[in-house]
Amino acid sequence: MKAGIAYNPKIPNALNKCELIREELKKKGVEPSFMATIFNLPPEAKCDVLVIVGGDGSMLHSVRWLMEHDVPALGLKLGRLGFLMAYSFEEHERAILDLVEGRLKETKLDLMSVEYGNIREWALNDMVVERFDSYRTLEVCVETSEGELCFLGDGVVVSSAVGSTAYNLAVGGAIVMPHLRVLQIAPMNVHGTLRTSVVIGEHEKLSVRLRDGTAKMVVDGYRVYKLDKDEEVLVSLSTRSVRILGNANRTFFELLKRKFNYGVGKLRG
Repeated sequence: MKAGIAYNPKIPNALNKCELIREELKKKGVEPSFMATIFNLPPEAKCDVLVIVGGDGSMLHSVRWLMEHDVPALGLKLGRLGFLMAYSFEEHERAILDLVEGRLKETKLDLMSVEYGNIREWALNDMVVERFDSYRTLEVCVETSEGELCFLGDGVVVSSAVGSTAYNLAVGGAIVMPHLRVLQIAPMNVHGTLRTSVVIGEHEKLSVRLRDGTAKMVVDGYRVYKLDKDEEVLVSLSTRSVRILGNANRTFFELLKRKFNYGVGKLRG
């Protein structure tokens, strides 16, 4: 087995920790094929698995490479929240042992297609339309097969099921089981009496249009485009996906409890 190692150079000591991971891979009989930053992954896949060291953002930066090369990813968390990262760095010896002994669970995560003019992006988590100016309200309209929804506020988050625990959750959207093929529309600080998100089916193709204001479109938190009035963004669930390796003994609900203290019941003294 060959393993590539990718890391976020902006995280302190990330390179040093990758050296430890490389040595542990060798001990377990895995050949480290390359070590690169998430911003400079090699053009050819020379590995059977990519070990990504960082936070969820590091995984998101690697999505296009993972999709194009069809290589599964194993995430080791150095950041804060990490729904996409299977283990913390402190668990790296156990993670590599689970990898070698075939105990990891592989999950296929669907990607969103985001089309803007002649630009085509792939998003694992979300596409966000938000305002450039901190003082000016936006009007954003989303066209669906059921009709049009228009929101006056700070913008709109369109997320996948996987992205429901990211920006979507921060703006008041619902948590969705990550294996579901759905899209979710969540307005940001919307003007009106009803403040909730809408979950729609997998066959919808959304047309998101800026009706008023100056905005930017942000894909998966780091790819940013200026969006002018009346410009359209098309969002849909695609047939493309990435493969993520996870801890077979940790459920989605366990992650919610651990990271958000959600659904833990009464505190017992």
